[in-house]
Amino acid sequence: MWGKLASDILEGSWDAALEELNGLRDHIDQRGSSGPGGPLVALQQRTWWLHWSLFVYFNHPNGRELLLESWLSQNYLNTIQTAAPWLLRYLVAAVVISRKSTLRSAGPASAGNSARSREAVRDVIRALGQEQYQYHDAVTEFLRKLYSEVDFEGAREEMSRCDAAELDDDFFLQEFKAEFVENARYLVSEAYCKIHHRIDIGELSDRLGLSREEGERWIVDLVRDARLDAKIDLKEVSCGEGFSTTFRDPTLEADRHDPRPTEHCPDEPRRHAGVPVGD
Repeated sequence: MWGKLASDILEGSWDAALEELNGLRDHIDQRGSSGPGGPLVALQQRTWWLHWSLFVYFNHPNGRELLLESWLSQNYLNTIQTAAPWLLRYLVAAVVISRKSTLRSAGPASAGNSARSREAVRDVIRALGQEQYQYHDAVTEFLRKLYSEVDFEGAREEMSRCDAAELDDDFFLQEFKAEFVENARYLVSEAYCKIHHRIDIGELSDRLGLSREEGERWIVDLVRDARLDAKIDLKEVSCGEGFSTTFRDPTLEADRHDPRPTEHCPDEPRRHAGVPVGD
């Protein structure tokens, strides 16, 4: 099965490679820890599978969404955190790249897609916080600073690093550099708008690394795509009442369900961002 997967990857037959990848995953999961070699071999095979899957998921048209579905399952997320924390880089990239397309989806499934996307962000942020001591880079730090620390300036700096050279030498991400940066700006502007009632267009444009004219276009697209209750004039954006309470830090939501102790105060980043604290 490994040989057939390798052959499909070399031929660029991504549909066939995806089928082989799924079949190989089912085979690994069926054997589980009770197979020959026990838990150590199962961990090793899942680690191999995760690395091989990068070739498929970053070449198949629907690969980024499929990566989130498979990598965020408990067994494989545990494998990443135990044996290959550097793969968090690609997990974050998939979250960022797929986030805007999910929010723009239309039809009856759009609400469900958006909910799954928020859940994916929450799971990834929790993993980043737990593994930060082992691995971090500009890609992972962008998402962590934006949602966990609510540090817009820090997120902008990490986003600028990604736009400058961080992704240029990455075999899997170099083709997605423009898409990653565009969607990263979308996430920053969405989060910023949802925790402020009034937003200076010039200030937000600066945080996004855009000119004022480019920033104005970003705001118009944001209001349309994220369905924000907002009014735009020449200088500022006024968001509808209640938006300061609709923003939810995925890490804080995750912490409420995580039995392990944590050293940070959950309410501190929200006070720093001007978000009301309390029920």
